Amino acid sequence: MKKVVYKYKLQLTKDTQEVILPQGAQILCIKMQNDELCMWALVNPEQTYNEVVKIRCAGTGHEIKEDVEYIDTVMLFDGALVFHFFKVK
Repeated sequence: MKKVVYKYKLQLTKDTQEVILPQGAQILCIKMQNDELCMWALVNPEQTYNEVVKIRCAGTGHEIKEDVEYIDTVMLFDGALVFHFFKVK
């Protein structure tokens, strides 16, 4: 099976957003790149089926009511803002 790392741009202004990924994609990380929030995932580009994945962003101390799986933490402005990202199950 062929595997490639793809980049997906996210929006920092939404608590929850949906990303369309090839079925079975493995989310690797979320980081800032050139002032844009990006997510990288290991995907099979030959996969013909896609799935909608919900990504949840929460600040430190914010309540998370969904069943989630941790992805990554992103710090902005030298750590003044900290956002934690999760895949909603």
